[in-house]
Amino acid sequence: MNGSAIDVMMLCEWPSLNGGEHSMLAVLELLSPQGGRAAGHPVLPHPAENPLPLVAGISAEETTDLGSAVQGGRAAGHPVLPHPAENPLPLVAGISAEETPDSGALVQGGRAAGQPVLPHPGEHPLPLVAGIPVLGTTEISAGAARSPVPVALGLRIAAAAPSAGPLAEALHQRGIEVLPFDWRTADGQRLPQGVLRERLARLLADRRPRLLHANSLSAAVMAGPVVAASGRPGIGHLRDIVTLSRQAIDDLSRLDRLIAVSHATRQFHLAQGLAADKITVIYNGVDLDRFRPRPRSGRLHAELGLPDDAVLLGAVGQLGMRKGWEVILQAMTLCRADGPPIHLAAVGEHHSHKPEADLYVNRLRQFAIERLPGRVHFLGRRDDVAELLPELTLLVHAARQEPLGRVLLEAAAAGCAIVATDVGGTREIFPVDSGAACLVPADDPAALALAIDRLVRSPDERQSLRSAARARAERRFDRRRAAREILGEYRRWLA
Repeated sequence: MNGSAIDVMMLCEWPSLNGGEHSMLAVLELLSPQGGRAAGHPVLPHPAENPLPLVAGISAEETTDLGSAVQGGRAAGHPVLPHPAENPLPLVAGISAEETPDSGALVQGGRAAGQPVLPHPGEHPLPLVAGIPVLGTTEISAGAARSPVPVALGLRIAAAAPSAGPLAEALHQRGIEVLPFDWRTADGQRLPQGVLRERLARLLADRRPRLLHANSLSAAVMAGPVVAASGRPGIGHLRDIVTLSRQAIDDLSRLDRLIAVSHATRQFHLAQGLAADKITVIYNGVDLDRFRPRPRSGRLHAELGLPDDAVLLGAVGQLGMRKGWEVILQAMTLCRADGPPIHLAAVGEHHSHKPEADLYVNRLRQFAIERLPGRVHFLGRRDDVAELLPELTLLVHAARQEPLGRVLLEAAAAGCAIVATDVGGTREIFPVDSGAACLVPADDPAALALAIDRLVRSPDERQSLRSAARARAERRFDRRRAAREILGEYRRWLA
């Protein structure tokens, strides 16, 4: 075996940073020691790397998670320190002066002595036991979601991914090992399935991960038979709503667990023949600290040379037919002309180079030149989306299908006023009674134009949408919640 041991191997197909890759990175920052350190989170060593008992035992009365109780930790063979009330030890910091006369157990004393310092359980909403932080046993409060907390788990995670590109760069920046696994030839052609499976089998035999997690539907289809033959557990992520062949369904079914990003996605794949007991739903999560409401600075208007009072719509996503870009452009031509001109900031790349995909993008650009001269601004890939979103008058999303739109989660967290098509899992992000977004039918430029016109002229309604969207993101789409639920699956299959 070459290289260090791996608990979880994440299998990724695309070299670019699309929604699925961003969702994966948001969780890996919390689950891996490498990503946690790179993100500035306090990180505990993996028990196999450092057997020292670093965490006080939390009694069964303090947590409903038996695996994190003193008894559960001991039964699992983890090193467990006594609870501070039973035996205050200087190895555990965060114990108040009232709880122990031993000043060495104080945070200050522990740091001065160079000892591991952890927050006191009363100050930290997440139980920390046996060298492994246990992601929340109860709902995370809005206040806790906005405060920095050490949730990196010490899981040894590596990513089998294309060796070059934005994804590999992002993984390296987070200190996560990249195991080169290229899916395509130099000219962009996907390698035959048999070749990919042979390569994956060799990689599994060489690095011997305890669990494989395929980060996309196509990666899961490819990996299913290989993982089953290797005798190790496998998880596949269902991030797409697409029709599958009978063979693809059979290959997916070889995996032990499938994670759908929405109930709409789960229902679609159940109807195709996947077993109900194999698919669970875990919503993607977003970094609520990075994507947050900010005062408008005017930076994007200045970059585009627009007056301060210009109406600026924004749309984010791949430049492909599924995202309904032409519907947005058509809607702009139908908007009322008795107000300030409406501009569009189009953020996204064109990844596919199939002839029909190239033709689609060329037609978009031509339509913008001819029908909306000077009002459509193609910005390409941007790494500052979190800063751009608060600059928009409205975020417009006209997708024809959307399992659980990543940009919608980010825009909600950023406190944007949102107009989106009512497709796929979008209604799960913005239930009808939430008042968190304006939903319109797909492929209906007239309905989209009416919604844009109404909201452009109603600052009070836009503010109401902003507040409700942020509240919805805090309540349901915090990445810490997603990490906790994915961790639950990892713990089940790594046990």
